[in-house]
Amino acid sequence: MTASTSSATNRILPRAIIYKTNGNFDDFVPVTLNDDGQTIASYPAPSDITPSQKPVKLSCGYLLDRRGININTAFTHYKYAEYASMMQAPSIDELKAAIMPDAKVTQIIILPMTLNEAINDTAKCDSLINTGLKGCEIILH
Repeated sequence: MTASTSSATNRILPRAIIYKTNGNFDDFVPVTLNDDGQTIASYPAPSDITPSQKPVKLSCGYLLDRRGININTAFTHYKYAEYASMMQAPSIDELKAAIMPDAKVTQIIILPMTLNEAINDTAKCDSLINTGLKGCEIILH
């Protein structure tokens, strides 16, 4: 792949996302709510939850997203290992009851690299964070 082809490919692939929360929720399974914040729009099957789905800890309290965090993310009280061991996903009502209402995503930033690039070079992610997130797109602050 030439440098220009690689550059064009990187513009097409989804960007890596980092985020912060208002507490230590990196071990808790997230779900996505509809815009109304009351209805669960999507949630993982237990078989979808693997160690490679957990966020990667970065500097300054940022986490590298590997599950699809967005402004409509809510965190459940289910830990990754517990959820992954379930034979089937909890019902929608059980998931709604498991949402921690005070657990919030407080910042979302799109990095100028793909998720694979970010996973393979967390030092570069930390460098972007530590130098003011230059070249990044702030979605939620």
